[in-house]
Amino acid sequence: MRYTDIFKTWMVLCLALINFGICYVELDDEAEFQAEVEPTVTIAILARNAASNLPWFFGGIENLNYPKHRIDIWISTDHNEDDTESVLKTWIDAMKPLYHNINLTIGESSRYVDEAGEHLGHWSEMRYDNVIKLRQEALDLARHRWSDYLLMIDSDQFIHDRNLLRHLISQDKPVIAPMMNSTSLYTNFWGAVTEDGFYKRSDDYLDILERFKTGTFNVPMVHR
Repeated sequence: MRYTDIFKTWMVLCLALINFGICYVELDDEAEFQAEVEPTVTIAILARNAASNLPWFFGGIENLNYPKHRIDIWISTDHNEDDTESVLKTWIDAMKPLYHNINLTIGESSRYVDEAGEHLGHWSEMRYDNVIKLRQEALDLARHRWSDYLLMIDSDQFIHDRNLLRHLISQDKPVIAPMMNSTSLYTNFWGAVTEDGFYKRSDDYLDILERFKTGTFNVPMVHR
């Protein structure tokens, strides 16, 4: 049972018992009541060599139209060659009192072994494996904590719509993702797949990408 369902059951019980003087609830206004029953959300953030991005990234997080005390933030960073760790710690020190909780996990500080000689944007096999492990760790953490929902996001993805969380939650889907803006024909969803599970362009892919068609679409895969 979700926390919100438990809360609603508790409120019904309280209302039934108020006449007997057993239970008393006082909230200042409707907005305060609503903030207490909003679904709980874990935001899982992966950050690497992101020092220059983080001020803009965290601006989008801070600006979300959602009660901060209903948000738990989990951040993982590793293999940095810039001041990412320092920027993260500074932000956490300033913002931690406003959120339900913020946790920071810091991994190795050097490049992956199989990245030697490659540019920083190169995705090596070890990097892929580590990111998969971290995303699973975030999912397991959200499942076993107090969260109703999990939002996975990387530090190079910027939130411009402050109502993003509310909109995604309102769709009531088990897995959902906002479509990322792209300057190319590549974005964060596949419109179709082949029988072997490989990428296939759907007939409506470009119409969705260019926003000629808008709405919520059933697709075979969403990804970073």
